[in-house]
Amino acid sequence: MLKDIFNFNKSKSLENLKKRPNTAGAEVINICNANCSFCGYGKGEDGKAADPRIKQKIDTKILDHFLKIYSKDGGGNFSLSPILGEISAHPQWLDLVRRIRKHKNIKTTSCFTNATLVHRHGFKNILLSGLTTMTISTALGGKEQYKRLYGIDMYEQVKSNIINILKKNKDLDYPVNIYLALRIDKPYNFFYKSNLYKEIIKYIEPNKITILESWDDFRGIIKKEGLPKGHEFKGLRYTKERKNKPCYALYRKLQILVDGTIQGCSCRIEPELWGGNIKNYKSLNEAWNDNKIEKIRNDWFEGPVTEVFGGRYKKDDDSYEMGWERIIEWNEGYKIVKVGSMDDEIELLNKLISGKEINLYDYEYIMHEYKGAYNTLYDAGGNEVDFDDEDCKFKEDNYSENEDTIEERCSISSSNYSFKINEE
Repeated sequence: MLKDIFNFNKSKSLENLKKRPNTAGAEVINICNANCSFCGYGKGEDGKAADPRIKQKIDTKILDHFLKIYSKDGGGNFSLSPILGEISAHPQWLDLVRRIRKHKNIKTTSCFTNATLVHRHGFKNILLSGLTTMTISTALGGKEQYKRLYGIDMYEQVKSNIINILKKNKDLDYPVNIYLALRIDKPYNFFYKSNLYKEIIKYIEPNKITILESWDDFRGIIKKEGLPKGHEFKGLRYTKERKNKPCYALYRKLQILVDGTIQGCSCRIEPELWGGNIKNYKSLNEAWNDNKIEKIRNDWFEGPVTEVFGGRYKKDDDSYEMGWERIIEWNEGYKIVKVGSMDDEIELLNKLISGKEINLYDYEYIMHEYKGAYNTLYDAGGNEVDFDDEDCKFKEDNYSENEDTIEERCSISSSNYSFKINEE
């Protein structure tokens, strides 16, 4: 009975979420003037490890079309922040803000900025442009810390920009809600005891100053030394949650990229989450229920869901991405596979998805399969692993990170490779 009620409520909640987005946003530029150590922008040999696209500004015809259908359907808040880029690097960004606010049902407009270039646009011009919320991402722990984290020598300019725009905002009776999102080293007392902090809170409430402590590694692109000192990466969500729970971002915001492509995420650039183009839709409802995005949503519940970590793997368009281990998941369980070569991985993946019979001796990998009561571990030779055997060369390590006894994590290592698996 309780299960039936839960499934009914889940169905109704998803039905409501799929009617229209809570908010919308457009990436107006994908160019940044900083080189942050904790961000995927510009990383890799060709600078495209986290973003393979060409650098460009949004076509105003695409933006106008999006604004028209969004406002016609009731509007709401509209964000014009780049995903990997800097808003103030767009020379006409304030004109875009004004363009947005001309639509009667778009009542609020927000953006993120690193505040490096805001002085070029004029503090008063920014504050009276129609912008309602601005979040400033910065490091205010000293010149050395700023240059190490943001990759540019602009600490004094940024500090001056922040003080001046906060002061002008107060003088104008706070037309813009301004927040400071700090990326600073631990311990934090250095900042909170500084004269700079005392100056800042003359113009902004302390509760509008936050410090980011949950870090993404952009699929392994960012290393720990790129984080502020004393910080850690956030844990992989699949170690703490069931993998058939979709990310809320898929149901929260209609996000378009700089070329008009709909993406099911506003956090980073993910080609796997690209849908159709906003310019091809005549209504908000059509765009929100884009076939490709809808398939991504449904796959979370119907499977298979695939997640990749580290090495190289072949995608549907025959291009390659980095990855070591692959998780293929269905509602009734999942499999984790590691293979010795690219060809083996492609062949094995196709067999797993199609449900064909697999001969373990054909591949150099360890497979963990969980399906109902069937729960078996195999070594690279296809032999079942028995941890109770005193001669077993593998080490078992069971624990629960979130004190949930249902979830256990098992680490298996050998001379050739090491990886971790989860079981529920």
